[in-house]
Amino acid sequence: MRWEETGEPNLARVVITHGTLEQAIEIAVAENGRPRWVQFQRWSDANPEKQWRLQPSGGYLDDF
Repeated sequence: MRWEETGEPNLARVVITHGTLEQAIEIAVAENGRPRWVQFQRWSDANPEKQWRLQPSGGYLDDF
């Protein structure tokens, strides 16, 4: 696992490695330190063209 700078304030990126696979996850953090949302690329055909490809996935975090 390694952390990378994104150049954006309050946004971090962590890259997790398992064997030869890598997954980058972006995490937005609020001023109070709570995570606001996460985003990562996933292999999916959930798009209008029904084509398999990497596409953004993730969601907002709340109810702390």
